[in-house]
Amino acid sequence: FSPRFWAASGLPDAPSGKMLERLSSFLRKNLVCIQAGEQDWGYWWDIDLECCLKGLVLTAVPSDDGEKLVAGNICAGNVRIRDADAGVFIENAGYPGFMMTYGSISARVCPLYFADRPDYVARHGELGERASYQDGASLVVTDVAFHGGKYSVASAKKGPYGINLSGCSFAGYSKAAVRAADGSVSVVRSRFAERGRPAFELNDSVRQLVVAGNSLAGPRLVDGWAANDGRIVRGDGVKTTVPSVKYAFDHVARRRPNGTGIWDVCNFGAVRGEGGSPPSVDSTPAFRKALAAAEKANGGTVYVPAGIYRMDGALEIPSGVELRGSFEGQHYGNSTHRGTQLWVCGGKDDPHSAPFVTMRRGSGVKGLSVFYPEQGWTDVPGASDEERVKEYPPTVRTATGCWVQNCSIVGCSTAIDAMTERSDALELVDVTGAALGTALEYGHGAKDGVVRDFHFNYSGWTHQPRLPNRPCTADGPGSLAEYTTRLSRGLVLGDLSKCRFHSCFNILVSDQIVLERDRFTGGSFRGKMWGVAFDAAH
Repeated sequence: FSPRFWAASGLPDAPSGKMLERLSSFLRKNLVCIQAGEQDWGYWWDIDLECCLKGLVLTAVPSDDGEKLVAGNICAGNVRIRDADAGVFIENAGYPGFMMTYGSISARVCPLYFADRPDYVARHGELGERASYQDGASLVVTDVAFHGGKYSVASAKKGPYGINLSGCSFAGYSKAAVRAADGSVSVVRSRFAERGRPAFELNDSVRQLVVAGNSLAGPRLVDGWAANDGRIVRGDGVKTTVPSVKYAFDHVARRRPNGTGIWDVCNFGAVRGEGGSPPSVDSTPAFRKALAAAEKANGGTVYVPAGIYRMDGALEIPSGVELRGSFEGQHYGNSTHRGTQLWVCGGKDDPHSAPFVTMRRGSGVKGLSVFYPEQGWTDVPGASDEERVKEYPPTVRTATGCWVQNCSIVGCSTAIDAMTERSDALELVDVTGAALGTALEYGHGAKDGVVRDFHFNYSGWTHQPRLPNRPCTADGPGSLAEYTTRLSRGLVLGDLSKCRFHSCFNILVSDQIVLERDRFTGGSFRGKMWGVAFDAAH
């Protein structure tokens, strides 16, 4: 957000001169750029805000049923805020709190402010009595540069919470760098620039101050405490703190098919169904004919219009060819029944047969969902065939230079096999789903890959009333969770180097990240990860 986008737009009456000054003045007094309440693990990245009253505001908002006010537990990365009164203003954060990593915040009053508990009753009446407020919700900030304000980071919050700052720099503060009314404060590997100002201003109710490996320019460490206060744990000589991985993620999916030719599978005999079930006709032969036509033309797009297609056999994507559906957006849980859907009816209990999709060098899959309508959710003795987990071959097996983008894979055994064939420069972008075995296996000495927005959550199956054979019996969801937390895995990584993972997630699996000795090369993982999240997993 910035007034310069309007000023430089070329639109009629775009503000300039005094008009731009008036606009900017209005924004500084009124604009809140992003305000958020209830989010279940919100992940925000690459935020740039300029000229506002407040940049980010975290509060509590009414829940879906309108019965209570709920705050969100939010993580933000690569945040840049300038020309604001308050950069980040937190009046309510869901447990465990608010995390910010990388960026710079410049503000006139306070770059980062953690307010005391608001009076929600005054704002919302009786609903305010039911506001969700965790007094232990904490603040964790890593590698952020703060400039300006009375304090760089200030907290009026009461409670047994923590302020944990690492690798930060503080400059331009007029009173102190960090102000706290309560809780515990820990600051390591950070730089305090103002020579005539104390680093900290702490109330007597603050429980502890831990400082280690910092650069302190001012003459006093703390205002409000004695220099020898027993609550101070000080390690100025510590020089071995581990630096954070530098944030440098700017990946945009770039891989494309060869040429501009388009082959519609329906023109080759594919039959699509609508509603909640596929047609009885197997469309595998039609898909193969369309793929062969694209291969003969040395590449292009095999297009699959929206609808449900029955697939009894396996497919091979030739080099330079993209198999492309209609859904070119992010396939988060509640959208898995939309657009192009391939329902796999082959390979059941035959895990060593050919993968559903085998990709050749430089081929792609984009914009579709794959669903296994005969998959079950438990292995307990006495389970019916409908409930029993079946083993399938991998859904997609990749090769070098391949891409899988805007896809959902639900009810599979292994979703993506990037281990069997070496897959250099692989792009996995927005791949979601629900795997009963492994979400991703990746290794075999591969290099230079990107895995972004790889989110596997069983709600993509359990919450979809249009998908049959979902765990909807009385104990179905519990049986599924019992199975997956015992046997399913998220990211299984072998010999892999120069690979970047960004904003990935698994829930209810036995292990989220498994680093193992590669069975093909004997090597192991060497790469970088940002925002890879765990929930109900080892």
